[in-house]
Amino acid sequence: MKKKWIDKQSGITWIVLAAILWSLQGMLGKLNTWNPLYLSGFRAIFAGITIEMYRRSFYPSKNKINWLAAMAVAITGILFLSANNLTTAANAVVLQYTMPVFVIFLRWFQTKKKPGKLDVICCIVMLVGVSLCFINGFTGGHLKLAILSACTYALVYLSAGTKGCDVLSYSYQGNLISILLILLPLFDKSFSFSVLLELRS
Repeated sequence: MKKKWIDKQSGITWIVLAAILWSLQGMLGKLNTWNPLYLSGFRAIFAGITIEMYRRSFYPSKNKINWLAAMAVAITGILFLSANNLTTAANAVVLQYTMPVFVIFLRWFQTKKKPGKLDVICCIVMLVGVSLCFINGFTGGHLKLAILSACTYALVYLSAGTKGCDVLSYSYQGNLISILLILLPLFDKSFSFSVLLELRS
């Protein structure tokens, strides 16, 4: 009984830490002057190494489904950082978390089963909440990028429940794909490794 309590508490701790780090992503991304594509690539190095250490293998899976899910992981990261760079972190995060709506409709399309009443009610409440955040208007391509990232994020979520898909494998491989973006600065003469912004009063 004690062991289960410890395991449960440990799980809660990891979730809280993940939430904190996830929240810092938006803030730290705003402090960085790099192009979002470059930032996605360099960020993927650290994420890939972390997942690899837990996964205990550098070798990617040969499973095609894992690679498709990995593409969704990579694209989601790029879209979110791009939206975050062009608008406020709060806007990007709020819009990305319209993801459950896309999950419900994509699952409906996949299984041909209509969503339950509770699913519909939750979606309506969430969309009303998001609408209140943008009551003064919803314009700009950057907001559309955030919405698109919610759609690809839904694909990442649905992939986890797909037969033959492994979450650690496709998360790792998604970062391997993103790492290729670190080659882009080689073609950009204006690129600088300085990531600190001058503080303005």
